[in-house]
Amino acid sequence: MLYRLFIYGSEDAARNASAAEMVKKQIEKELSEKCHATIKYPPETYDQVPFLYIATSYSIVQSILPRLYAIAAENAMTLYDAETNRKFSKDDLIDESLVNLKLREKTLKRVILDKLKPVWKYQELSFYENETYKSREYVVTISKIKGVSFAERTRQFYECLNDSLVDGEKLECDNKAFRISSELYSITFCLEAYKKQPNMIGYFEGKEPKTELIHRMGSVVAFKWMEGCTDIEKSDIVERMNFREMRERYKNPCDRFVKSVLIAKQLRKEIFDIRYSSIGYYGAEILFHIVPSDYYHDEDSISVLKIEEESASFILPFINDVYPYFYDRYYLTENYLPAEMWEDIVERIKQAKTMILYDTFNPDLAPYIDQFNLFVLLRDDRIEDYYEKGDEYKINNEPVQFLYEHRYEAAHLYDVFIEWSEIQLYYYKECGDDRMFNILGP
Repeated sequence: MLYRLFIYGSEDAARNASAAEMVKKQIEKELSEKCHATIKYPPETYDQVPFLYIATSYSIVQSILPRLYAIAAENAMTLYDAETNRKFSKDDLIDESLVNLKLREKTLKRVILDKLKPVWKYQELSFYENETYKSREYVVTISKIKGVSFAERTRQFYECLNDSLVDGEKLECDNKAFRISSELYSITFCLEAYKKQPNMIGYFEGKEPKTELIHRMGSVVAFKWMEGCTDIEKSDIVERMNFREMRERYKNPCDRFVKSVLIAKQLRKEIFDIRYSSIGYYGAEILFHIVPSDYYHDEDSISVLKIEEESASFILPFINDVYPYFYDRYYLTENYLPAEMWEDIVERIKQAKTMILYDTFNPDLAPYIDQFNLFVLLRDDRIEDYYEKGDEYKINNEPVQFLYEHRYEAAHLYDVFIEWSEIQLYYYKECGDDRMFNILGP
């Protein structure tokens, strides 16, 4: 029984004709006793691009397949295994975009640190990767040189990058940043000054250097604060850098990074247990996110609102009004809801917020309050003395009164859910009928 293999290249027939002949000779020289290679062409109705047909036996194929794979890769061609219906190319073995990016990163860092002295910090802000394209974003924070303006240092930075370009690269200056890009990768730099307390950013507009006050925390300060974060907080800060809405709203990488750090600071202050995170690992949380689809399938850019189960008890009963199957599909079950239904859910949450704020004692609200875990509204620093204040008694015997006293804290959770939902509805509106939301229980 024959084991059939095929080797083919691009659709450039002239190039393939010589390539196919060269590969055929290489196979015959190395493996002629174990397989037979023939140059063939598609039917006349198709482009006449030559390919190699290789026949061997099942008993021999194991000994020659690795070498055939290597020969195909060495010649930038693809090996197709007709028996297993699998194809193998150089890209399966080597991620060319990653290799090129790493080499350029190393070179550019060395050039920047050498030519822009003194540099205070050189820090990575974000990274993004898919099968064919890679990107990195950095911030370079410089030290002051007496008698040299920040504008002149900005010009030097531009010239440093521009002089370092290689074939296939271009330097673009937009969003108050400098971006070196090619077909396979991009490396973006922001320039801030000075040292431990940077308060200015340098960039190019047209052909002239510009400097301005940043009116926000400097990136060096943000990194310093991040050092005290938990591993989960650090991971969320980094992952937020690639969220679609974050990239759209904060196009400058430093602005986006500082915003992500400020979000981490704000989440620490929340009474409710909330994470603005990514698709992936989670614990006892309810997850809300856009569903990846054929139209939009980049999971790394999709944000997830993660609300701990007890905190989510303030929201889920109202969601159940619109989607009455959720509690039947609660644990580890995906619930894909169309955007139109999500809009109805948002409206229901808005109604709930209004009722809690301005009509807390309405009897219609009582069945929902019974489902709330009101103990969540007790801050950790208040738990030790809540007996003295009578909170336990109120929660158990006067829950409506207790909620009324904490109605503004409760309403804040609805604000978070509404804001996140409306942002998703806006930034994915072009997805049309593909726009679905998922609710997933713990």
